[in-house]
Amino acid sequence: MARQQKIARSIVYAILENNEAKVRSLFARILTAIAYFFALYQLSLTKHRNDLFEKLREQWQVDEEYYKDSFGQTNGLKGKGDMGFSGSTFYTTGDGAYLVKSVPRGFEHSFFRDEFLEPYYNHMMEHTKSLLIRITDFLEWSRFGIGALLGTAPTHHIIMENLLIG
Repeated sequence: MARQQKIARSIVYAILENNEAKVRSLFARILTAIAYFFALYQLSLTKHRNDLFEKLREQWQVDEEYYKDSFGQTNGLKGKGDMGFSGSTFYTTGDGAYLVKSVPRGFEHSFFRDEFLEPYYNHMMEHTKSLLIRITDFLEWSRFGIGALLGTAPTHHIIMENLLIG
C-alpha cells in the first residue's frame, strides 16, 4: 500500500504545485534531485502542455479552485488498484469527481503526447458538447529516478472527469 500512497502523493503534488511561482536555491534543487533519483515510488511529475489543458478546463467551465480542491482534500487520492491487462493503476479523488489513470507503456504515453493531444484539443474546443471523455491534465515525469527506470512507478498519468459521478 505504500507504493500507491507515494504515487498518489506525487500526482497530488503535481496538480497543486504552481511551477511558475517556485524559486529555490541551487542547494535545494540539488537535494531535491538526489532525493527523487533514489526514490523507488515517488516521482517528480509536471503538467504537460498545461496551457492547453487550462484552456480546455476554462471552455468546460471547470472552476480551478474546485479542481484543485478535489485533489487537495485531506484523504487525497483513493487507489482503485491495478486494473486490466495494460498494467495501469487507477485513482479517484476524495470527492470522486476525477479519475487518474497511469499510462505505464512508452508507446501509449508517446502516442498521447505526440499524436493525440493536439487533435483532441482542437476537437474539444470546437465541439464542447462532445461525448468524448474530458481529459483535464496529463502528467509526466520531470526528473530521472531509479523507480521510473526500474518500472516500479508509472511515469505518466492522465486525469479525466469521472463519468460515474453525475
